[in-house]
Amino acid sequence: MMISKGLLPCPFCGGKGYLHKATHSSMRFVLCTGCGVTTRSYSTEEKAAAAWNMRKNEVQEDDR
Repeated sequence: MMISKGLLPCPFCGGKGYLHKATHSSMRFVLCTGCGVTTRSYSTEEKAAAAWNMRKNEVQEDDR
């Protein structure tokens, strides 16, 4: 499954990011089709997308 709606361009190459489901688990991650960079795996699509869309100067509540 690949979903790109709502994802920002890759912060490294400007490529398109897509949400993927890990092959042998229910974990989700985002993969850039341009340079291949990925997020770590997350339990939900929303968490994976939020991690992908976070940029250097932003702080998440969980990081405080």
